Amino acid sequence: MEEKLKLPDFDEWIKNYKPEPAAYNAAFDAESGRIYSIGPSFSVNKDKYKNVIAVDPELAEKIIDGEINISKCFVDPQEGKLQIVEIKELHKIDDVLHRISKAVVRHQEARHTPYPLQGGQ
Repeated sequence: MEEKLKLPDFDEWIKNYKPEPAAYNAAFDAESGRIYSIGPSFSVNKDKYKNVIAVDPELAEKIIDGEINISKCFVDPQEGKLQIVEIKELHKIDDVLHRISKAVVRHQEARHTPYPLQGGQ
């Protein structure tokens, strides 16, 4: 005689269902600290990536949603925590210095350029 499997009523089960909080991991390069991959813990391949750390769910979701660029995220090897680093300020300063040097050169060239003759002469 077969025994029947008794399942709970789906409507009751779904009302009482509470999903487990999502756990997120990040895979990173141990030398540079660069992030290779970030996502739910089940999606980060621990066989492929040997260096994996747990990440705060809010921060992970911001990175996944594109609010924070993954290229700005690094793992501090001493603390073992994910950190966000702004590098673009250095590029802006370099760009400003480059423009200033070009302006100085143009100004010096303009000072040594003879004025054109007036009146079509």
